[in-house]
Amino acid sequence: MLVAGKPIDLFSAKLTQTYTYRAVFYKFLWGWLISRARVTQYLLKHRRTWDIIVFRYRVHDPFLIVLGLAFRGRIIFIHHAIETLELQSDGFAGRVRAILDQTIGPIILSMSLAHVGVTGEIVDYEKSRSFFSRHKRTHVYPNGIIDVAPVSDQRSVGERKKFMFVCSHFDRITGLDLLLDNLEHTNNYVDDILIHLVGRIDAHHTRRIDSLSRYLVCHGPQGESYIRNLASRTWLSLGAFGLHRKGLTEGSTLKVRESLAMGLPVYSGHNDIFPIDFKHYLVGPPDLSSMVAFALRQRVFSREFIANASMPFIIKSASLGSFVKWIDSQLLLR
Repeated sequence: MLVAGKPIDLFSAKLTQTYTYRAVFYKFLWGWLISRARVTQYLLKHRRTWDIIVFRYRVHDPFLIVLGLAFRGRIIFIHHAIETLELQSDGFAGRVRAILDQTIGPIILSMSLAHVGVTGEIVDYEKSRSFFSRHKRTHVYPNGIIDVAPVSDQRSVGERKKFMFVCSHFDRITGLDLLLDNLEHTNNYVDDILIHLVGRIDAHHTRRIDSLSRYLVCHGPQGESYIRNLASRTWLSLGAFGLHRKGLTEGSTLKVRESLAMGLPVYSGHNDIFPIDFKHYLVGPPDLSSMVAFALRQRVFSREFIANASMPFIIKSASLGSFVKWIDSQLLLR
């Protein structure tokens, strides 16, 4: 069985880095075609090696039709997004790609042995748009982390409460603007907190952030060691508040899992896989007073306690083990 793909060095061909239309064509289109053809060729050559192949779904990818036909009844596509909604929010090019995926996608999904996604919401969507899907089994296979250790606790008595909001890019889905709205209209608690923003911030946010510089610190994009050092002095990690802009209420982000593994409680705007009685992840609006109240309640738990309590839900080995058992019991023993 091939789970999440076998490590294969198929992408070593180097393309000339020049700023010409021809170079762009070769890099992004020709390079994509060659790499996909090589992956497909490799899988077809070794198709008798595995009982089931697990493959991440790629939008409007014609090579998946080839794989679906070759491995019909033995291939599972994993979905990380509600693809059509995500593409439609990405301008004209995104809408064109959404139309392509609406055309090709259902054909590909009809060849999948089961519907698997990182959230239940995604699974339900994929099942609804697949031909002949009512009889197919479903499984939620959430994102997981490999190995993240708890950080030390460097918080000091009397210091301002530090919150951490980490993103690669603060786009609309992160909901930074919603947090700024609340911060601009909050009179209580605001003198007692300091929110650290780590990641790329668009220019249209900077003026508002400058006016709130007493309460916000921008760090720009940073690496792991920098973030861990910052986390050691942090009370609370913030998750995304704008998933509803993609029509979503559930998420399964690595950022949430990495924060919990470091021993930080998480306040977020979307549901995740955690059970109702899980104490260290709270869903709520970007309301500062609610964040402070949650941070105060979580102060009694050590970094190690939060990390250990979170591990069954965030570690990759647990979600992968559950997925493999589900394949054994539900699919291989049909």
